[in-house]
Amino acid sequence: ADLVVVKPFTWSMVPVHD
Repeated sequence: ADLVVVKPFTWSMVPVHD
């Protein structure tokens, strides 16, 4: 949600659900 800007980075830790 809030991590839409850092999506590619979080994908490594959490799913696209975030």
